[in-house]
Amino acid sequence: MPTTIVQMSIATDEQVLSTFDDSPMRDIVHQVVFDAYGRRMATCSSDMFICVWDREDSGMWIKTSSWKIHGGPVTRVAWAHPEFGQVLATSSNDRSVFVWEESTGITPAKWTKKASFADSRTTVTDIKFAPNFLGLQLATANSAGIIRLYEAPDIIDLSQWSLLHELNPFYYRCSSISWSSAQGLRPLMVAGCDDTEAKNGGDKGDKGGDRSRLVIYELNDNVRKWINLPSVKIQETRPVNDVAFSPAVSMLGHVVAVASGDVNLYNLTVGRSRSSSPSEPTSYIVQKIAVLSDGYKTWRLSWNVTGNAITLCTAQGAIRVWKSMYLDEWKLVSTSVPSERKETKKKQWNEMKTTKVANWLKWDKNEATRAEIQSLVDSKDDAALAARMNGRLLFGTAGVRARMEAGFARLNDLTIIQLSHGFARHVKNVYPGESRGVAIGFDGRHNSKRFARLAANVFMRNGIKVYLFSEVAPTPVVSWATIHLKCDAGLMVTASHNPKEDNGYKAYWSNGAQIIGPHDDEIVKIAEGEPQPRDEYWDIDEIEKNPLFNSADPCIDPYFTAEKEYNYKRSINEKTPLKFTYSAFHGIGYHYSKRMMREYGFPEDKFFSVTEQQEPNPDFPTIPFPNPEEGLKVLTLSIANAEKNGCTVILANDPDADRLQMAERRKDGSWKIFSGNEMGTLITWWVWKNWREANPTADTSNIYILNSAVSSQIVKTMAEVEGFKNDITLTGFKWMGNVSYDMAKENKKVILAWEESIGFMPGHTLDKDGVIAAAIFAEMAAFLETEGKTLEQQLFALYHRYGYHLVRSSYWMVPSPSVTQELFATLRKDLKFPEHIGKEVVKYVRDLTVGYDNSQPGNKPLLPLSTSSEMVTFTLENGSIATLRASGTEPKIKYYIELKTAPGKNQEDLSSVLEELSVLERDVVSTLLRPNQFGLIPRK
Repeated sequence: MPTTIVQMSIATDEQVLSTFDDSPMRDIVHQVVFDAYGRRMATCSSDMFICVWDREDSGMWIKTSSWKIHGGPVTRVAWAHPEFGQVLATSSNDRSVFVWEESTGITPAKWTKKASFADSRTTVTDIKFAPNFLGLQLATANSAGIIRLYEAPDIIDLSQWSLLHELNPFYYRCSSISWSSAQGLRPLMVAGCDDTEAKNGGDKGDKGGDRSRLVIYELNDNVRKWINLPSVKIQETRPVNDVAFSPAVSMLGHVVAVASGDVNLYNLTVGRSRSSSPSEPTSYIVQKIAVLSDGYKTWRLSWNVTGNAITLCTAQGAIRVWKSMYLDEWKLVSTSVPSERKETKKKQWNEMKTTKVANWLKWDKNEATRAEIQSLVDSKDDAALAARMNGRLLFGTAGVRARMEAGFARLNDLTIIQLSHGFARHVKNVYPGESRGVAIGFDGRHNSKRFARLAANVFMRNGIKVYLFSEVAPTPVVSWATIHLKCDAGLMVTASHNPKEDNGYKAYWSNGAQIIGPHDDEIVKIAEGEPQPRDEYWDIDEIEKNPLFNSADPCIDPYFTAEKEYNYKRSINEKTPLKFTYSAFHGIGYHYSKRMMREYGFPEDKFFSVTEQQEPNPDFPTIPFPNPEEGLKVLTLSIANAEKNGCTVILANDPDADRLQMAERRKDGSWKIFSGNEMGTLITWWVWKNWREANPTADTSNIYILNSAVSSQIVKTMAEVEGFKNDITLTGFKWMGNVSYDMAKENKKVILAWEESIGFMPGHTLDKDGVIAAAIFAEMAAFLETEGKTLEQQLFALYHRYGYHLVRSSYWMVPSPSVTQELFATLRKDLKFPEHIGKEVVKYVRDLTVGYDNSQPGNKPLLPLSTSSEMVTFTLENGSIATLRASGTEPKIKYYIELKTAPGKNQEDLSSVLEELSVLERDVVSTLLRPNQFGLIPRK
């Protein structure tokens, strides 16, 4: 849809409307944001497009880039401060958050995805970059009331982000967040909630919570935490749609705008009596200074640069500009509603609403969901109707996932039938002969069994044989069934570790791996092209009587038989003194994981289940999130069980049993909760060790272990030492499974694949498998116990064998741009780069400014050129690297160093390794930057 920008002259109150009709966006534009200088603009929309616009001197806005990659409507976009380069962040209803960086010197401009966050098990509602004095930090908020703060510790490599803090302001949806920008005061963050049942969350320490829809945090550097300021009470009686701190800088306090129907402006003044203790929070006096009200309901708000004007966007499409006059008096200086476009938009929406609602009420035979839509129609709740009716159900990294409620953009009986119709038709198109069937499983969530039966009926009504599990089955077992039964496709109804309100539709192809293109696109294309379901699709009462119906249960025993191939130490397992605590996280893994442990030889009296979480419960009553990756806060019952029963190791599956978390009790009674990368390091060692012992003379040139691009690259180091091969894949097991299958066709054997989000694929399935992973890690612990080692000790032993990897980055200021040019020119003069950095020999040099990389054939780099910016990377003989990059926005030269040590270092050597890193840093500065020669100024 067209985008209208209002440009205001605050001096004259004159307004200029600019409308962009050449945008690729053909749907609702959710957000428009400007960069720090107001010369660039980014937009995002429901049709998944992200667009970047540049303002010419004439005032015209020209679209310079547009792309789409999210699997759902893109609802938020944010600019980082230009100090960090041209960096954007985007978020989508598909729960993804992406970070983008612009490659300069390329026409047209190219934006590259640098990082993606599996930030939330629920919808991401807002994203905001921090003010530049806090570094490159990104805050994300979600509909579960959680705020996560991420930081890029190295601004040269934006693929690496670390989670700094996790805040829990609400038990319900957090709608918006904002950072304060005053450097003279401690930084603040405000969070708003637009849920009608708002209660404060866990940070309050009160499960009942109060009804506040606004929570303010303060960053206290002395305790290195964001502290909730419960004394700052701002009571908003209506849902908060948006919040924003004023950018005006004052040593006296802050001004925050809150959109909750009207817009309320509050002054937060620092109290006169400041605490003498630096660890105590700042005291603020709160005063409402203005109410901006003219009959419209504000949806979004934005301050101007100086904080003396604020622009409000309403749910009715009006754009209003208010201006501060004097003594806290605010005047409405402009209301802009292009009437022709407003009427066109209203007409388009009414036509779409009428058609979609009429179709829904005509097609949906589920009385409950049909009544939901009818109720919204009767109450004229257009916003809720738009949210439910607009948008598309698309396959992401783990299938389709969405909230379970009525609407074409949600998962319900009707949309399950539509997706299954598209899936069935596509299977028939690809395999036109006699059907080999579809394997179908389901988890313990609300509606999962019903959705599976509806899907089964659709397949059979299209002449496709079905193998349906009679009871809940782990996700990897459905992948196995697809392979074992030689099916054309597979389907698992699950939302894995998402909140209880969600469900999912995970599709497999005939190879047992998740579908990728073109299958995913074709399924959606057919589903959307033929949306009206046949009446017979709804009749599921007697599907078992259909001659095409078969049970998938007979493939369960062969699954366990096949996976026992990786049971290398059964005799040790049978005698181990170790005890194991297991949790199914209210999911479906208990009976399968217990049996797998028994099949691996572990006595039943060594296996202790967390009974409160043992059987499927779709409400997940004992855990805040059904995701074991969350660590300590979701493992409290497991730890209590382990300590009660004297267990050494905790093994926890997520609800669909495709992932595994592990913890180990130390001698001092504390618990080591392993990260996904640490578990990946251990299982890489174990799988390789046992494969090699079983195949001592085999050729290893075609033996591979895969891991994802966002996971630790220690596998690469281990592969170089041990002789197997390592390949990197895109994030997600939909890629790992298909890469493994394709490699098998080339006589290359993948013996393991894993990624840092506690997912492991060590067995016969082509998807991650938490059931066999639990048995493998238990066997690993039992074996190590016979050698007098713990899992943690073995991890340090592996670091001892393969070396440390440590990172450091910083920058130097340059007196002028010409100095930057001269410095880099001397480094690359006649392409004769420095051959040593300190005592270390330079092995490879990659110069992306001139297009040189002597590690590649013909010295041609694989990465794109960046001719308008300076960037040179040196790889040393010992594997360490050093990169220099000139800032595109400030007079700085930045450096990035990764130290890779020689093997043989112990945990006690960490301090000396850090000193070694400092030596390398000094050598990089003296050899490459040469501050005395070029007059560089050190970082303050």
